[in-house]
Amino acid sequence: MISKGSQTANIRPLRSALGAILLTSTGLATAALALPAPATAQAVRGYDIPAGSLADAINSFGEQSGAQILYDAALTQGRSSAGLKGQFGVAEGLSRLLAGSGVTFRHTGPNIFTLEPAPQSADGAIQLGPVRVEGEGVATSNSYASLTSDPAATEGTGSYTARLSSTATGLPLTPREVPQSVSVVTRQQMDDRGVTSIADALRSATGVIIQNLDSERLGFQTRGFSIDNIQQDGVSAAYDGVLDGGATLTDTAIYDRIEIVKGAAGLLSGAGTPGGLVNMIRKRPTEKFQASVTGMIGSWQNYRGELDISGPLTEGGTVRGRFVAAIQDQQSWQDHYKQTKNILYGIIEADATPTTLVTAGLDYRTLTPRGSTWTGFPMMFTDGTPTDWERSFNPGARWSRRDIKRRTIFGSIEQKLVEDWSLKLKFDGMRSKLDSMLGSASGGNPDRETGEGMFYFIGKFANDHIQNTVDAEVKGTVHLLGREHQIVAGYRWSRSDIDGPLYNSIYPAFEGSIYDWNGLYPEPAIPLAGNYKNGERQDGLYFAAHLNPVEGLRVVLGSRLTNHRVFTNNYYDDVATPNLNISYEEKNVWTPYAGVIVDLNRNLSLYASYTDIFQIQQNLDTNFNQLPPMKGKSYEAGIKGGWLDGNLNASAALFQIEQTNLAVYLGLVQDIQVYDVVPGAKSKGVELEISGTPLQGWNISGGYTYSHVRDGDGQLLFSTMLQTTQPAHVAKLHTSYNPGGALNRLTVGGGIDWQSKFFGNIWSPIEDVGYARFTQGSYALVDLFAEYRITDGINARFNVKNLFDKKYYTGLGLFETGFYGEPRSVLLTVKANF
Repeated sequence: MISKGSQTANIRPLRSALGAILLTSTGLATAALALPAPATAQAVRGYDIPAGSLADAINSFGEQSGAQILYDAALTQGRSSAGLKGQFGVAEGLSRLLAGSGVTFRHTGPNIFTLEPAPQSADGAIQLGPVRVEGEGVATSNSYASLTSDPAATEGTGSYTARLSSTATGLPLTPREVPQSVSVVTRQQMDDRGVTSIADALRSATGVIIQNLDSERLGFQTRGFSIDNIQQDGVSAAYDGVLDGGATLTDTAIYDRIEIVKGAAGLLSGAGTPGGLVNMIRKRPTEKFQASVTGMIGSWQNYRGELDISGPLTEGGTVRGRFVAAIQDQQSWQDHYKQTKNILYGIIEADATPTTLVTAGLDYRTLTPRGSTWTGFPMMFTDGTPTDWERSFNPGARWSRRDIKRRTIFGSIEQKLVEDWSLKLKFDGMRSKLDSMLGSASGGNPDRETGEGMFYFIGKFANDHIQNTVDAEVKGTVHLLGREHQIVAGYRWSRSDIDGPLYNSIYPAFEGSIYDWNGLYPEPAIPLAGNYKNGERQDGLYFAAHLNPVEGLRVVLGSRLTNHRVFTNNYYDDVATPNLNISYEEKNVWTPYAGVIVDLNRNLSLYASYTDIFQIQQNLDTNFNQLPPMKGKSYEAGIKGGWLDGNLNASAALFQIEQTNLAVYLGLVQDIQVYDVVPGAKSKGVELEISGTPLQGWNISGGYTYSHVRDGDGQLLFSTMLQTTQPAHVAKLHTSYNPGGALNRLTVGGGIDWQSKFFGNIWSPIEDVGYARFTQGSYALVDLFAEYRITDGINARFNVKNLFDKKYYTGLGLFETGFYGEPRSVLLTVKANF
């Protein structure tokens, strides 16, 4: 049922400066300001509702508040309310109206509240969950969150766990309701650790491995396989692991949380690898004004500033906006390397009608490094013995660079239909430009005594990447056999085009000793060889259902039909060089999803799931034929638990992933990388995870993953790019504690990231030796932080990263080179909230 009332409100609008910034950045000034003004969640009203049946009380409340109250009529049968008298905000008034009734609520949209049974303890007593105080959000141990249109938002909750996730199935489900492992890096975790890039944020995620290809390009892996599906608000960007385009260096300033689905995740995204996907969810405008200014200063002249302003843009609060800006200029532990980042983000939400939400936004980012490496440093001397460089050694030339500009325009229209059904149309248009000129003294093997014998890798790369995605989705609740079942169905279409000039790489000899290298080398002119145009087309129909056939049993079923086409066209100016034209297409590929959840009691559930995925490969074999698509199957079973009204979640999973047609790098043929396929690869193991707030003031996020990864012949599996294995064991634990009382202004915390040894294959300069195996032993990285609340609006935080200054390889095997991880560093952050 829906209880709805009149549309009046009185909320202080955000100052006009923010409105001007946001409306300029999104180009919606005229349309947004002309919209009507229904009531908002901040409106304080007088109520006079007598005691009586709960249904009558809710209907009266809806009429007097102007809010939409969604509920199943069966929920209120036989229940009563003590009524409500006095002046209250909507959420506070509703909380008081429901007190003692056994019913609670969730804020599920602008001025929309959904009723549900209040959780109970094991002895049957009703547990009173956190109260949503009007305009202040969910009460937590140390902070309050302003309400937004995102019911799963983590910003302001102060928590290391998320209450809802929709990345795996498209349905907003609690962690216990998802029959698959999903890790979430919340806004609080990112703030506590002082991270500003997606790579640093993912380092704390259970089971995720980060390895460097060079100074800008990174690889993400989990459960034995790479993650090449990196999303924003559920939209996958075509990812090129060779050129990258800055996907792995994405800044975190604009994101509320990062969700990582483990195992195959093709139900919504279509093609991909079976390791999983990463979904970065943008911040949404808040219904109450909030603003912050942040300044950072850290090791190696790392300077950063952030501005974040959010709130209502009209008197009634029907138009809300947010603007985020960040600029960072930093040197590095690597000699003559520096990097500048600029981030701009603007978003507007408008209640076009009481049941229609319109959203439009823009994010823009630039990355400008200098001294970029192309691969890493040489791993062996000419006599076959290993090198041991200082971590500050940078083989990149001072002019070497990867300049990236990326702009994304996005928008959506969400229309509430009958009861709790809704229709949502989304658009996402991304354009990225890469301009790189790379030079790195990384080739060959130096003489141990003289340092002579090296050569340069020098190449020029540029492209213009345009991708457009359209998604139409309907979701809601079906009432069948006296029970509720959630349904989502949709269609997604995406087109990606990447084109640019082709240049020939050159490999001039390094004159003199590599020991004297200081990054100075004249920037050469690179001859133009032709041009290229790569593309990808994908569309698919998807469906998922969260069924509740009987009490304590839930079934998740999903299905997708995908059409996928990729093509590569290289056109060479030299008539003696044949053009390369490759196109590969898969039609009506079926992706099933099936899961079951059995509740053992109010806190624990058993689950099991199966799904699969496919991915067209653009790698070539030795005959320059395209490799067949990779296919993966993902099995998982385990137990999940949720306590303290969802504030503490834990899981234990057994998994097995099977993949066929896995590409293995063989080398270069006519300067073209060629691959072979192994008959199969299998990963199996166990994963444990816990996240949340077990005690007042104490946050925890940790996990352990064991992955046994082997190819079809039972041998160690090496990745195609880095020629490394993944560590079999990975354990992570991050925590924070606010003691309260006299020390309530102080929060302390830290983390430990440990992983077991891994191996890398490096081609030996010694004749007839072939690959030499390098081993990076197990190691642990320890981080610490302390934060002090100077005033109610100003916080200062001090972070120490890699406390014990561990020296370790974070990449091995890319063109016989290696890469070191970051040494110990410190960061001071001061943040003022308004």
